[in-house]
Amino acid sequence: MVGGNPATMPPLIQEEVEMWYRQVAGDPLHWIIALEERCIGTARLHNLDRQNRRARYAIGIFDPACWGQGYGTEATRLVLRYAFEELKLHRVDLRVLEFNHRAIACYEKCGFVREGIEREGSRIGFDSKRLCVTLGKPPARSASAASTRSFARMRAGTAFVAGDFAARCKASRVSRL
Repeated sequence: MVGGNPATMPPLIQEEVEMWYRQVAGDPLHWIIALEERCIGTARLHNLDRQNRRARYAIGIFDPACWGQGYGTEATRLVLRYAFEELKLHRVDLRVLEFNHRAIACYEKCGFVREGIEREGSRIGFDSKRLCVTLGKPPARSASAASTRSFARMRAGTAFVAGDFAARCKASRVSRL
């Protein structure tokens, strides 16, 4: 959960972008979401607990022009398939700010269920009274052959190509943003 106000955040300088990219490329469970060879966001699994077969999910679509286009839903479904079928996880959960209705709708569409509300769970600016909704996702029962082919190509430093992942996704090495 990133938080913050993009309108007041200064743009990243080149050195910061390169450092961020090295971090993403070095994490096998962190992917860039690309649209027309442009980074529009990232998706990742973190807090991986192999013993209990669980992880936490996070996604961010950075470009507001790409919000509401289904890119977050596609990426979420692909990461969840990878988490449950390739990594053999038992549980994936996430936290989302209570006012982020678009994200909550996406997560529920992808099978997450509301489990609780964490009051004052995140501080953004001077406001620490935001509510966080905790959502959990049990493993899916089965996956289609097309989805299996798509997530099998996910590797460290790969990009999601926004669009129909099952039919047109080509995960390729990310060489530039």
